[in-house]
Amino acid sequence: MSKKFRAFIAIELPSAVQKRCLQIQSELANDFPGVKWNKPESLHITMLFLGQIDDKDLWKTCDLAKKACNEIKPFQFKLQGMGCFPNPRRARVVWLGVDPESVSNFQKLYDVLADKMEEQGLYRKEQRDFQPHLSLGRLNQQDLDFSVVCSHWKIHPWISDELDVKQVLVLSSEDMHDGPEYTKLAKIKL
Repeated sequence: MSKKFRAFIAIELPSAVQKRCLQIQSELANDFPGVKWNKPESLHITMLFLGQIDDKDLWKTCDLAKKACNEIKPFQFKLQGMGCFPNPRRARVVWLGVDPESVSNFQKLYDVLADKMEEQGLYRKEQRDFQPHLSLGRLNQQDLDFSVVCSHWKIHPWISDELDVKQVLVLSSEDMHDGPEYTKLAKIKL
């Protein structure tokens, strides 16, 4: 019987950035108790969420990701700006974005990965543009208004140092009682 993995491809962040994100979460936690803040190991930029895949497809996924990454050069970016999905007035996910200058690099990486996976039936490309972001937390209560916080962050933004994207990770996640547990399945260099 084949084993199933809940798999995705992501960009790992340095521990210093994860620590700063934890500080940001802490600053917001008192005013927004209805947010379930992500743990440090959950702080990454997801490129593709593949869903449940068989172990036989895991190796195909890694091989396709390797081929895709051979087409992309390493690049740099900065974390910048805060936002919410679907929007700040009805927030469900709170996130940090990336600087506008590097969005096209993320889009290229997403497109190449998504195209390779879609060709093999492992992924269905989304109709909307890829929006690179780091999820800080998810809201437990309905329709929390985060618009004031997002406006504050536009006036007083935090911008990270330049961060390097030299590789992607293929990860699996398993839901546990205290949140998802991640396992690194492969590191693939750009």
